[in-house]
Amino acid sequence: NMSSSKANHCNYQLKDGSYCQEEPLQQGGYCFWHDPTIDKTNPEVKEALERQVMAGKSLEGYALSYADLEGANLVEADLSYADLSHANLKKSHLYHSNLSGANLLKADLSSANLNRANLIQANLLGAHLFEAKLEQTKWGKRLVQEDLALSAQKANDQENATDYYEQAEELYRELRQEYELRGQFETAGFFFYREMIMRRNQLSCFSLKRLLSKAVDILCGYGEKPLRLILFAIIFIFGNALLYSLLGVEGKNGIIDLQMHIGIKENITRLLECVYLSILTFTTMSFGDIVPIGASRVIAAIEALVGTFTIALFLVLFVKRMTR
Repeated sequence: NMSSSKANHCNYQLKDGSYCQEEPLQQGGYCFWHDPTIDKTNPEVKEALERQVMAGKSLEGYALSYADLEGANLVEADLSYADLSHANLKKSHLYHSNLSGANLLKADLSSANLNRANLIQANLLGAHLFEAKLEQTKWGKRLVQEDLALSAQKANDQENATDYYEQAEELYRELRQEYELRGQFETAGFFFYREMIMRRNQLSCFSLKRLLSKAVDILCGYGEKPLRLILFAIIFIFGNALLYSLLGVEGKNGIIDLQMHIGIKENITRLLECVYLSILTFTTMSFGDIVPIGASRVIAAIEALVGTFTIALFLVLFVKRMTR
């Protein structure tokens, strides 16, 4: 975002490629707002910033580190990519503000109004969000630390990748706890899911813990995606039914299996009978009208075991979600 241009404008280059049109200072070539070396802790900075917002000016990339902006009226302000690290934003009004890509490292956002604010790719490491308003706040699919971890992993820099995953896990956990305190459990569930993925990614690639964690993710999304469990049950039941029909089971009128010479209609009927057996076995019920024989008994034993576990897990997830 820096340029060596000597034109009569600030050297800060905006994301759209244009330059800030504020008058540059002699030293450094940046305007007052974009110069990171200028102390912004003066209380007058807040009033000047509010005037900029009221005038409809963009505050993109403003260097406001350690600025005292407590109670500032920054409603719908464009603070994208601004440096607000260590800034005091207690009780500030940031409704519908654009803070995408902003650096909020250890910023104090206690009791701030962040309803509908855009915080996509903002650095929130160490930020204080105690009693902040977070209704319909935009976080994006991933926090910036997670993206940095993925980039480091692609570059085979496992040490930095692990460090970023730890940071991302910490942030997801803090956001989950904040939303749980507010009773917004759906959003809290999303952050819990990301938190668990970050924890898994810190484990050795082929360790048993990581493989088990991945299996739980695939099966039910760490409890946040119960529909996955239902889909697994359906696939498992029909898969076993197909095995029963190939290996053969015993019915009241003899062996039930698929055969080439009996026609499609009869084979479909037999397959449905095997589906019936598979459902009963999965739910650990039995009427005795169809029973597994030979190798089918091994399949039936495994299905009954998996079915018992799956149903118990589904009940736990159902109760968990209903009692939120």
